[in-house]
Formats: sequence, structure tokens, C-alpha cells
Amino acid sequence: SMAFTPLSNEDLDNRMLQFTIDCNDGEGNAYACHSVAEFHAVIHNEHDKAAKVLEKNCDGKNKYGASCFKLGRLLITGKGVEANDAMAFKRFEQACDRGISQGCLNLGLMLNEGTVVKDPARALTVFEKACAQGDQESCFRVGKRLLAAASSEAKAGDGLGTSKRDPPRAERALLSACDAGHAPSCRLLAV
Repeated sequence: SMAFTPLSNEDLDNRMLQFTIDCNDGEGNAYACHSVAEFHAVIHNEHDKAAKVLEKNCDGKNKYGASCFKLGRLLITGKGVEANDAMAFKRFEQACDRGISQGCLNLGLMLNEGTVVKDPARALTVFEKACAQGDQESCFRVGKRLLAAASSEAKAGDGLGTSKRDPPRAERALLSACDAGHAPSCRLLAV
């Protein structure tokens, strides 16, 4: 078996240089630009530089969903940028629209909690979208929501509102997550 050898600093610098060239200040390859941002954030702990690259890669020519998502995370945590829930919400929305399931999950959580705007019905929609893409936590949220919708738990003002109980739909979502090894979904199925 081959031992894992971490990249040397020189290897990292060469790789960063190649990504920087391929990114071409946001005009080039989207993945390369995203990788430049990752280097800034992870290797150099320069979240402010990362945020600038992510913003350009999300909003510019590339419209790269993963960069929108990462920027949303920085905006939630206030790393390298001023914390801003409304801006994070917008970035998660863009990521979700561009097929990033983690963007949908984070958007759904914000919609459920009412961090920016409370909309449980829309939260369910984005959780279902992420679940269809294989996001286990989102499938769990769908299942939990559709099992609880008409119960006393729902009337306790958690904003579930008018959504109807739908055990078969709940079961499909939970099975999908449980099959992928999501323990809480398996436990909810066993109830």
C-alpha cells in the first residue's frame, strides 16, 4: 500500500501558481479560480483574499455555484468579510439555484429559522431539491417535516403551517438518507 505523502511547500506553491494562471483573474477556468480561493483560505488563512476570488467566481463570467456557497459560509461566520446573514442568504440561494446541495441545505435551514425571512414551505422545497441530489441531512429534514406536519409538535408554533402529513413521501426521503448511512434518518424510520 502506498503511503500518503503530503505535498511539499514547493509543490503547493507550484500548484497555486498553475491555478492562478488558469483562473486568469476570474476570466479563466472556474474550478481553478475556486481552487485559488481554497488555497487562500485553507493554506494561507487569508479569508479576505479568498472572499474576493469567490465573489468574482460567483458573480462574474463563471457563475460557479461552489464559490457562491463558500462565500455564503464566510458571510455567516464573518471570516475575511463582515458577517451578514442577508448576504449569506443570497449566496446560498445562488448556490442552490446552481445545483449545490449544500447551498440548498443552508438556505433551507435559514428559511426554517427565519434568520432573514421565515418561509417553511419554501424550506421544504429546497430541502427536497437537495435530497434529490443525495444530501442526507436534507432528506432527514424532509422526512421529519412531513411526519410532523399535522402533529401537536407542528402546532407548537414551529411555523410548519399548512404542510400536510405525508408519511409515504417522508419514508422515501428517510430511506434514501438511511441507505446512505445517515443514522438519525434510520432511527426516525424505526419509529
